Amino acid sequence: MEVIDTVMAEGKAQSAVNLLRYIKMLFNWAADRDLVSANPFERIRPPARTRERDRILSDLEIAAVWHASFQLMTPYGQMYRTFLLTGQRRSEVSTMRWNEITGNTWIIPREKVKKDRAHAVPLTQTAHDTLASLTNYGTDTFVFTTTGGVSSSSNFAKVKQEIDRLSGTSGWTIHDIRRTVRSKFAELRVAREVARKVMNHEDGKVDRIYNRHEYLDEKREALTLWEKRLLFLVSR
Repeated sequence: MEVIDTVMAEGKAQSAVNLLRYIKMLFNWAADRDLVSANPFERIRPPARTRERDRILSDLEIAAVWHASFQLMTPYGQMYRTFLLTGQRRSEVSTMRWNEITGNTWIIPREKVKKDRAHAVPLTQTAHDTLASLTNYGTDTFVFTTTGGVSSSSNFAKVKQEIDRLSGTSGWTIHDIRRTVRSKFAELRVAREVARKVMNHEDGKVDRIYNRHEYLDEKREALTLWEKRLLFLVSR
């Protein structure tokens, strides 16, 4: 609890709440395997009440970030454009490996998405070209790397500061890009079920069990529609 209190004292309420949640998950996992008799954090309440983020990037901000990404060193510019083009999670994009890409589809392994099946993300032409501009160091190497494919790129905080400076934008996170893409799907009248499948959001239990349709064609259509809108926004 001292660590959580320290994080709170630093003014990082959301981080403190997340830390407690992760600790609870760890002890629940240990208790399920009889490694501990009980979860000592089970009855501990969150140290603060936090609001869910609702930040999305405006059309002007989207264009500014897109253009600024071309001024970032490789592979960070390509990584940010992939965030925008696919709407996938930071951890999934940043740790992408070349063996996850088959033709024009990116298959995120089940262990990475922490679900009972892999997640297929259709790659539009622009997304495919963006990845193709990077050096392929071998089948099982990382796509976004500064170490010859040995490790994935990180240093997100420093790069975010740089893209803020270059784009003249601020107050947004990489996850806000994901929320922006989801909002654009709604704006483009993409069916809610298809949008959920693209974002790989959790299904209801019944639907998860009985609906095994992959929606690959529908997801490709949705991402192509978003690509068209994105390229229009950045061309103005």
